Amino acid sequence: ASLTVTQKLAAESGKLGEVAFVDSRMVVTHGFHEAANHVWTLGPDKPTLRTRPMHDPFLNRGLAKSHRQPHVVWTTGYDGLCKQWDVRTFEVKRTLSHQWVTASVSISSDDRLLATSEWNGPVWLWNAETGQRHGAITATTEHSSVQFAPNGKQLAVAGFDRRVRVVDVATGEPVWPKSPHHGEVLRLALSPNDRLLASAANDGS
Repeated sequence: ASLTVTQKLAAESGKLGEVAFVDSRMVVTHGFHEAANHVWTLGPDKPTLRTRPMHDPFLNRGLAKSHRQPHVVWTTGYDGLCKQWDVRTFEVKRTLSHQWVTASVSISSDDRLLATSEWNGPVWLWNAETGQRHGAITATTEHSSVQFAPNGKQLAVAGFDRRVRVVDVATGEPVWPKSPHHGEVLRLALSPNDRLLASAANDGS
């Protein structure tokens, strides 16, 4: 099947990191070399753009969309913060603080459990409804990406040590450690049927 470009979204910085559809007409993106987040509303002719700085100093990291709260996303940045905010109003609903750079964020399919990864710290588990820490998982020394399985019972964790691990959320124990890359693993994605895991690294694979 062929792909057709229907609209092009271009920010002033020229570099966008994470991207997610909020609904069929709204797209949110992370500026890669700036603190701004961009919310695009798709139209018949061209998209409209609203921008707001959500993280400081200059670099955003992770982005996750709520599964059960329309127009709510979680973002992380170099400021060590994970923020929950409404893409329609840019209202920050909750802020979770970390000691180090917060590299990635993922939320379980029932919106109850949140996972955030610190570069020089553990993967933190949070109660997404209260903002209280639920526990911690240490899979490696530098965590780059986290991704919940659709069942919420496993969490895929990637690190700069070139390894990908799937850990049991309840125990923190690895159930599937692999080293599929020759470079630092940057991002993870799980298929909806809980059977396939995709990973991307800086070795071009």
